[in-house]
Amino acid sequence: MNHYSEHMLDLYVRNSSEAADQRAAIEQHLAECAACRAIALDLREFYALADDGKRALPSGETEEALTVRTEYISTRPLTAVPVKDALPVRVWRSARRRPVTASLSLFAMTALLLFSWKQFSPARDLNPVEFNYSTAAKQIIVYNKAGELLWTLSVRDLGPAEEAVLQHRRAKMDMILDIDNDGINEFLTTRHVVSVNTGEYRTINIFNADGSFRSSRSVAPREVRFRDQHYDRQFEPVFLLFDSTSRSLFVAASNLRSPWVLQRYDRSFRLLGEYWHYGGIQFAQVDIDNDGRTEIALYGKNDVEDVTMGDFAFLSILDPEAVIGSAEDGTTRGFGMEASAAARYTMRFPVPDVNKTMKKNPSVLHILNETTEGFDIFVAAELDPGKPQIGLEYHFSKSAERVTAVRWNTGFEAFHQRLKQEGRISSDLGPDYLNGLVRGIQYWDGHQWLSGALL
Repeated sequence: MNHYSEHMLDLYVRNSSEAADQRAAIEQHLAECAACRAIALDLREFYALADDGKRALPSGETEEALTVRTEYISTRPLTAVPVKDALPVRVWRSARRRPVTASLSLFAMTALLLFSWKQFSPARDLNPVEFNYSTAAKQIIVYNKAGELLWTLSVRDLGPAEEAVLQHRRAKMDMILDIDNDGINEFLTTRHVVSVNTGEYRTINIFNADGSFRSSRSVAPREVRFRDQHYDRQFEPVFLLFDSTSRSLFVAASNLRSPWVLQRYDRSFRLLGEYWHYGGIQFAQVDIDNDGRTEIALYGKNDVEDVTMGDFAFLSILDPEAVIGSAEDGTTRGFGMEASAAARYTMRFPVPDVNKTMKKNPSVLHILNETTEGFDIFVAAELDPGKPQIGLEYHFSKSAERVTAVRWNTGFEAFHQRLKQEGRISSDLGPDYLNGLVRGIQYWDGHQWLSGALL
C-alpha cells in the first residue's frame, strides 16, 4: 500500500485548496490505512491545541499573536487511536516518528508557549520590602513582599543579637526606604559593608533595589566642643529612622565618646536640623497624642555629670518637625548653641540602690509595648558581667503625660535578693520600694529638674 506524504496530510487536515482535488482519495485511504490515519490524528490534535490557545487570548489581543493558523474542516469521523500519554510525551514520540511534522509542531508550540508564558506568568517582584540577618554568615538578607530572597549583603559588624533590633518603630542600623519616592525601594545601612567600606569610619551606604551599590553619605567633618573639652574625631552615622510625620530621615551619629547628635535630613539628604546631646542616645517613634502623628522618643543616658557618677537614664519626647538648625539639648548645655525647642518634655530616672552599690548607673534601653494608653520604658544596666541587662520597666501614661507605675523583672528581683543576703543593701522589694522609684522621677521644666508632684 502506498502512503501519502506528511506534507500532503497536513494540507488535507488544514483544508488547504492545494489538496482539494485529492480530498476524496485521501479520505478513502485514511479509512483503510492506520499509519496515515495516526499521522492525521496527531495533526488534528496539534491544531486543536493551538486553537485552544488562540481562544484564550486576553481581550484586545489579535490572532496574529500566534504564529500558527488554525482552520477546521468537517470530515467523516476517523477511527480513534487510543492515546494515554501526557502531551509532552506524545509530542516527543511524534517528533521521533515524523520529523517533518515535528519541525512545524516545534516552531508553533514554542511560539504558543512563549506567548502563554508572557501573558499568564507574572513577573517576579524585585522590589525589596523586608530584611533579616544571618549572623553566622555575617550577611543581611533582603526579600520581596512574597518572602522571596532577592539578594544578600556581606557586612563586618553583625552581632549575635541583631534579630532583636528588628523591633517595630525603633531606630536601626539598617532600613528599607523609597528615597526617590518612585515606588521602588532602596536599602540603607550604616554597617561596614565588605564591598564598600575600606576605611575606619562608618557611612550611610545606599543600595538600589537590585542590590547594586548607589552611593555613600557621611557626617560632615566639624569641630565639636563641649564646655572645656575638644572632640576632633570624625562623627559616624549609627542609627536610622524615617519619620512619616515630618517625612524626614533621622540619623543618630557618634564619635565613640559622649557627644551624640540627632540629625534630620530630607529625602535628598539635605541637612534640615541637628539636636546635640551629651551622652549616648537611641530613638524610636511614638504617638503621644494618639492622633496618627508620630513623635521622636529620644532616650539613653545623660553624661553631663559622668565624672562624679552623676550620669543618669533619661527620656525626651521630641517634635520631629521642630528639629531645625543646630541646637542643643536643654539638659546638656555646653555645645555653644541655642537650646532646642523640639523637646515637649524630658524625664530623669532615679538610680536604684542596687545600681549605686555596683557603681553602674542605668540607661534607658528600650521603648516597649506601646498602646493608646501608654508604653513601657526599660531602664537597666549590666550589673552581672556577661549576663543580660538587669533593670526595671516604667509605665508612661499618655493621658497623664508622666510615669505612673514601675515593675521589676525576674533578674532585678534575684539580684536585689543576692545583694541583700550579702549585706550590701537593706531595702525590701515591695510597693513602697516601687512607689519610691516613681516619686524619684524628675521632669525638666526648661530650666531645672522638678519632681512630678511639683508639675
